[in-house]
Amino acid sequence: MKLGALISGSDPRIGRYLWWGLVPQAGVALGVALSAKALYPQYGEMIFTTIAATTVLYELLGPLSVKYGLRRAGEI
Repeated sequence: MKLGALISGSDPRIGRYLWWGLVPQAGVALGVALSAKALYPQYGEMIFTTIAATTVLYELLGPLSVKYGLRRAGEI
């Protein structure tokens, strides 16, 4: 994150707190979970359940982490 902020010429605070805004990105994780469930039937259900549960947790905590990151970066 810091490298991207440096390359773009952003304020160093942006690079330091940018990752907080990426916590609620869960679409890819669910796609991978569905693929794993199809590819590995013997473990697929356990993999899917674990990823789905952690995704729900991240989606619940995501908005709070985005707000924290934006506040710390001085954007709000």
